[in-house]
Amino acid sequence: MLIILSVFISVLSYAQPASMVNVLIKGQVVDSLTNETIPYATVRFAEKSDSTLLKAFATDDNGKFQFSINKAGEYVLSVEYLGKNPIEKNIIIDEQKALDLGKILMTDNSQLLSEVVVSAQKPLVQVDLDKIVYSMESDPEAKTSNLLEMLKKVPLVTVDGNENVQLKGSSNFKIYLNGKPSNMIMRSPKDVLRSMPANTVKDIQVITDPGAKYDAEGVTGIINIITQTNTSMGGYTATLNGRANSRGFGGGVYLSMKYGKVGFTGNYNYSNWKNPESTTSMYQANLSGDVNNAHFYQNGASKNSGDWQYGSGELSYEIDTLNLINIGFNRYFGGYTNRMNFLSEMRMADNATPFYSYTQTGKSANIWGGNDLNVDYQRTFNKKDQLLTASYRLSLNPDDLKSNSDVTDAWGALPATAVTNKQFTDATTNEHTFQVDFVTPFGKVHNMEAGVKYIFRLAESASGFDQLTDAGWETIPRLTDSFKHDQGILSAYGGYSAKFKNGA
Repeated sequence: MLIILSVFISVLSYAQPASMVNVLIKGQVVDSLTNETIPYATVRFAEKSDSTLLKAFATDDNGKFQFSINKAGEYVLSVEYLGKNPIEKNIIIDEQKALDLGKILMTDNSQLLSEVVVSAQKPLVQVDLDKIVYSMESDPEAKTSNLLEMLKKVPLVTVDGNENVQLKGSSNFKIYLNGKPSNMIMRSPKDVLRSMPANTVKDIQVITDPGAKYDAEGVTGIINIITQTNTSMGGYTATLNGRANSRGFGGGVYLSMKYGKVGFTGNYNYSNWKNPESTTSMYQANLSGDVNNAHFYQNGASKNSGDWQYGSGELSYEIDTLNLINIGFNRYFGGYTNRMNFLSEMRMADNATPFYSYTQTGKSANIWGGNDLNVDYQRTFNKKDQLLTASYRLSLNPDDLKSNSDVTDAWGALPATAVTNKQFTDATTNEHTFQVDFVTPFGKVHNMEAGVKYIFRLAESASGFDQLTDAGWETIPRLTDSFKHDQGILSAYGGYSAKFKNGA
């Protein structure tokens, strides 16, 4: 009996899960000879027992990194950087609160391969002449996170507590989708990026020095989101998502499919929200000595609700092995409605006798949206990396606002602003973009590129104000206007680059 009990206790002890902890691990990657920091080195953290990859990230500008682990055990931390010998460190996590690895020294890799490069894993971060590329495919957390969460790990990109995205500390940047401007994302970045599964994205390119090829107007930088492409194999992939809380609900679908020479990727998302009724009370005292307009009281309530939806898709057709056509579209649409009801009362100097009072009820509605259509032709050549592309993009962006205000239960000498009225604003911006690019290598290390781009914009708007008088509705000319603005931007660029190997 004692033997059986001992075995039973042993089995229970073995079955206990790893203890839960909260350990902060940090360190800094530096060069062993110069002691200079190594930015954007790839750090991976895996289980020692079965090499399961748990985390992957890049060091910051100063070569520093830090992350948290919540399970005790034995792990392996590896560091990789192009031109350096990889490093592996065995780490034991137990009950400690923090683990400072200090400076992790990396040595130069003296064995340079001239023709053949063997790589076990794709680097998490690649630094090029004009951009930094973050590989979502190489990050295990991308499988269970949305794109907004993953952007926090991309070098030079920050996401604050309110989910506002910045590039190099600035809001003067653009977001591209597969190399094309995306007004859909720029209009509501936190909503769109939060709804995109990170596993549908291949790479995030941070273009730190965009030229005319990307933008003829000049911005701090560009975040280019490269989505997963269809493979040569047939089939499809679908992803569903949904959410609901006391403020609203939403959901979406992502679809990727391939059949022969035709491929398609697309997504659609919908979100509905509502804010509960809020009450407002206000009191103002007039100290100028006006005995009539001495004390103003206003009490009321307001509430608002709205929804938005967006969809995008890209259809590709391989004419042959050298010619490819892509047709893409974005469609986003949204609006909100606000309702309010206020009682306003002006009292005389004794703060008891009313001078006037009225009830004001109102409703305003804003409708916004946009449609983007792009057509791209790509021609490759027998010469490696030689490429010709021609593209056209159409963008339509309406933005309409309507409101009305009704004055009822009026009494006394009302102010001029207390009138029943209705207002409107109709605005739209149409944009056409034409672009041709050509790139060709020559020699073994030289590369040349050239292109031309033309953007034409037409912005129009009209607004008006009507008020109800004894004679009926009357338009107020001084509050009515129209606006029209044409803009054309033409740019051309040319570039030359050369890549030399270390020691050449």
